[in-house]
Amino acid sequence: MIQPLPSRSRNRKERCMSQHNSTGCPTGTLSSSLAVGREEEAVQQRSCGREGEPEGGRSRVERRKRRRRRKKKKKKKKKKKKKKKKKKKKKKKKKKKKKKKKAHHGCNVDNDLECGAE
Repeated sequence: MIQPLPSRSRNRKERCMSQHNSTGCPTGTLSSSLAVGREEEAVQQRSCGREGEPEGGRSRVERRKRRRRRKKKKKKKKKKKKKKKKKKKKKKKKKKKKKKKKAHHGCNVDNDLECGAE
């Protein structure tokens, strides 16, 4: 199982210590481990980083490249989803019926003054 790497602020030696629960990565000399006869442990300690990754983890440039690639992929997927969603049926506008103006015949009940009757 691949474990997530600890925060960036920690240096490489600390990361190894947390991974192997020992004195950390050997710095070139393995004499103390070899003298006791624990060759396998020394070899295991030497290979820091997660499985399937280059020794010592990825370089900053490599990480940036991978991040960019992931971002592009995500953006493309989002765009595809948006395009599919866009198709919508257009609504037809209803025409308003114009009211015909009726010729004014006779008196208006509300307005007696317009009519000739007093």
